[in-house]
Amino acid sequence: MATQNATHSIDSAGTYSAEVSKRVIQPWKPKRDLLERFDVLAQREDNWDGYESKKPTESTILYAKNLMEEFLNSIVSADHSWITPFISSDEDGYITAEWYKGERELHFQIEENEAEYIKIWGTNIENEMHIDFLNRDDYLTLWEWLLDE
Repeated sequence: MATQNATHSIDSAGTYSAEVSKRVIQPWKPKRDLLERFDVLAQREDNWDGYESKKPTESTILYAKNLMEEFLNSIVSADHSWITPFISSDEDGYITAEWYKGERELHFQIEENEAEYIKIWGTNIENEMHIDFLNRDDYLTLWEWLLDE
């Protein structure tokens, strides 16, 4: 994965020039960040938030790790930029991943053997949100929607 940086300058004669360089982002860094977050979730106990929320099960954490690594790999392989998600667990012990880009939000709710996604682009539940089961074929389409590409 690479990002581009541009250096702009104007010399003493008033001539404008720009130099574009690519900086390679190592894919292991975002993966390491994801794995560290899952390690934190694995340490939770029932009632971790004081509201009797369930801890994520080992199988939910394993499924979520695999899904998120696969999702990350598909994004990086397509040479898209990566936004690190907010990862947590909910009251049922499901793992959640959330991305925010402008007015768009993408949420994953990951259970032991399936996941759903929610696309949000406003506050109206009927007209500005969409929920469906998450499939591998959706990864790039969802990411491109989030980034508005």
